[in-house]
Amino acid sequence: MKHTNKLAFFSAALFAALLALVSTACDMAWVDSKSFDYDLRGTWETNTPTSPDGYVGRLVIGYNHITITGYTGSISNWPSSPDENTRPFGSFGKGVKYEGYSEEGKLYIGNAAGIPYHYDTSSPPVLTFYFGKKIQILHRISTDY
Repeated sequence: MKHTNKLAFFSAALFAALLALVSTACDMAWVDSKSFDYDLRGTWETNTPTSPDGYVGRLVIGYNHITITGYTGSISNWPSSPDENTRPFGSFGKGVKYEGYSEEGKLYIGNAAGIPYHYDTSSPPVLTFYFGKKIQILHRISTDY
């Protein structure tokens, strides 16, 4: 009888340990899939202070958050009355820390649809975003976020 109790206790403890391990592994996979790719983390800035598209901006991308500043400057090659869907990051408040993640070549910010991007490993790394037919190119200026 004592042997049966020990076996039942051991079986229950083993089951609990396996359950904890599986649930932790599942949670870890979910967390990793809802973050920005490691290569995207850091501070990114438009090419030059006089960006050819008329907008100057900066992105600060962390593990699962992004802050957008700029993109309110003069307009040169953009339509004279650009709608916020074609202005780079136009529909997002500036200086606000948003939750987000990257997945399959798209950046997801808050509840918005994914913004297509391309990461180039050149030196310094280049991050290119596509807003309709307009392209926004940023260079990494820091790996800090």
